[in-house]
Amino acid sequence: METDLFKFTLVLVIGVSVMVSEMYKQYLRSKTRQPACDAKSQLNADSQLKTELMAQNQALKARVEVLERLVTEDSFELKQQFKHL
Repeated sequence: METDLFKFTLVLVIGVSVMVSEMYKQYLRSKTRQPACDAKSQLNADSQLKTELMAQNQALKARVEVLERLVTEDSFELKQQFKHL
């Protein structure tokens, strides 16, 4: 009876040990793969940010062109002279 219990316990301990070691291996594999996924998502985020900044830059350039055109017009200079009087 004791030998049967010993055998059962031994088989159970070995089985649990194998399961735990396999789970740990999977954990380590997923941990080493994750930075690659993070790097890829970071690259996508950087690319999206670059696109947004380029669009914002273009909008600002257009605004500056309009403002330059307004300031260099003769009517603007005339209005400024009237304000100073």
